[in-house]
This record gives sequence, C-alpha cells and structure tokens, in this order.
Amino acid sequence: MKPKRKNLCRLLFILIALVMLISGCEENKQYEVQGEEPRNQVEKEDKQEAIADLMPISALFPFHQGMEYQFAGEGNEYASFVRKIIHVEDRYLQLTDNNGGTIVTSIYELSDTEIKRIYSQEEFYSEENLIPEKKNNQESSLIILKVPLTTGNNWENDGERREIVAVNQTLDLPAGTFYGVLQLKIHYKESGALAYEYYAPNLGLIKREYESDGFKVSSDLLSFSLRD
Repeated sequence: MKPKRKNLCRLLFILIALVMLISGCEENKQYEVQGEEPRNQVEKEDKQEAIADLMPISALFPFHQGMEYQFAGEGNEYASFVRKIIHVEDRYLQLTDNNGGTIVTSIYELSDTEIKRIYSQEEFYSEENLIPEKKNNQESSLIILKVPLTTGNNWENDGERREIVAVNQTLDLPAGTFYGVLQLKIHYKESGALAYEYYAPNLGLIKREYESDGFKVSSDLLSFSLRD
C-alpha cells in the first residue's frame, strides 16, 4: 500500500473512533440524567414526608379564638364564606361558617392523634357557647385529620373516605403564598363526588374544592385576621 493511502486509512480510522467515543459519552450522560432525576425526586418526597410527620396535628387546625377567615368562592353562589372561631375551651373549639345563605356552627375536638368534628348545627344565628353542652356528644363525630400526616394515610367516616394525598406543598392564593400545605382528598361513597381540602401550618383550612360530574366549586382564602 502506498504511504499516502496508508496515512489516509489511518486518519479515517482515528476519526471513526473519535465519533464512536463521543457518541458513547453522550449516551452515558443521557442515561445518567434520566437515572438521577427520579432518585432526586424520591429523596425530595422522602424529605417532605419527614417534615410533615414531625409536625403536630394541632398546627394544621390551630385553636385561636377570634380568628376570622374570608374565603372567595367560584362555581356556586354559596362558595364564598366567612369562618370565625368564636369559642375555645381546653381541647374543644367552636366556629361558625357563614356563606350568606345560612350560618353553620361546628364543634371540634383535638387530641394528639386526630381532629374530630363532634357537633354541627345549621341556622345558628348567635354566638352562644355550645361546648359545655355538646362536648360529650360523640354519636355523629367525623374525623377531619388523623396522624400520621403522611401521604397515603387514609381512614373511613360514615359515607366517606379520607386520604392524605400530598404534604409540604406550596400554594398561591389571594391571601398570599403558603408553604408546608397538606392536601386531603375526600371521596363521598354514595354520590361518587370528590372534595379536596388544603391545610396550612399555624393557620388551618385555606382552600376547598368540590368536583362532581364535571361540576366544580372552589373556595380560596382571601384574607385572615384576629378580631378584638
């Protein structure tokens, strides 16, 4: 073989080898990125779960007498409402929800492991303290939240199933940006409808959603304040 042809063949061989080497590096880089992304996501979710699990359940349903929450609604004329915490006694709380059509009062009981609604009454147009009379009422209790505060935790109430579907989330609402938010899914067995509730640490409920047959109603926290 002539020297020029031999050199040309050698040059072509080197170029082909370089192309194959570069292609192999790029392929490995691609797989490395694809492999790292799910692992980082799992680590992130594990950290979120750990943070939420350390938080006491009372942080998501604070007992602050005098707190008032304004909710802006969409999808229904009664989706907007005003929530007021009117009485607090030990581990019991009484609040009212006024949607412009009626006022509902509810009493909640707090323990280290759960928050229960133990009493609810519509057409309540005073601020009478019902806690002493109703605090021993357990016949119609409804578990609102339950530990552990981790994704997948679920429990049954009469006619519904509740499940924590997300923790340590960030939510932008008219009242501001909220961090460490827990998302709760509620499935109503008879109708098949779904509802979602969002709870922020040291504030409580900040958003509600209701979905049924393509119909959606939402209530977002607009403002909150402490009354005198």
